[in-house]
Amino acid sequence: MSDRDVGVATLEQRSEDINAVLDTVGSKSTALLGVSEGGAICSVFAATYPERVSHLISYGSRPKYAWSPDYPYGLKPDEVEAKIANFVENWGGPSPLTTGAPSVVKNPAAAE
Repeated sequence: MSDRDVGVATLEQRSEDINAVLDTVGSKSTALLGVSEGGAICSVFAATYPERVSHLISYGSRPKYAWSPDYPYGLKPDEVEAKIANFVENWGGPSPLTTGAPSVVKNPAAAE
């Protein structure tokens, strides 16, 4: 059913997928690692089913991307545009090494 065309799932629907997997494998409690938007999905799951989550780890997740008066940590509109342009320009390349693994950024094998 993973290739069904039903549109974009909500965070709640995606967290139900976690629940279904845990049920299928017989897991009563698990540690969750949410990367990027997976952090929000795992957070919804943990808030809905706290008894099923032993640990919640978020990496590269944030409550929102853009700056606003109530969220001064976000990017300003011009910064968002520059970040998106950088993502598009470097998609599929080794650019994440510069921030994710700077010690190996000049290592061709690591970049590959």
